Amino acid sequence: MQESQHITFFDILNDILIHKTGELHKCSGFKQNFKRFVIIRYLSMAPELIKYSAYFNNEKFSLFSDEDLYIILCNSIPIHRKFIKFIKKAKKTNDIECNK
Repeated sequence: MQESQHITFFDILNDILIHKTGELHKCSGFKQNFKRFVIIRYLSMAPELIKYSAYFNNEKFSLFSDEDLYIILCNSIPIHRKFIKFIKKAKKTNDIECNK
């Protein structure tokens, strides 16, 4: 990617999980769109990536800059091409009957 190209959060996430270029930290918009908590939370939603989520959610990784953590994630997490379904709470249903 070119340095002048603006990137999104999902570009960063796709690079960590699929493309593995490790070069997006040089692009504009990286600092605004790299959300370490959201990336680690997203990893926890895939059963085969939970161990990575637990490992990188440790306090010692808060000492790394966003750029360094991004490079570590690109190099550590295996390629994951499966869709990760976002975990949601079950919706409450109203069991109240309306009398007319």
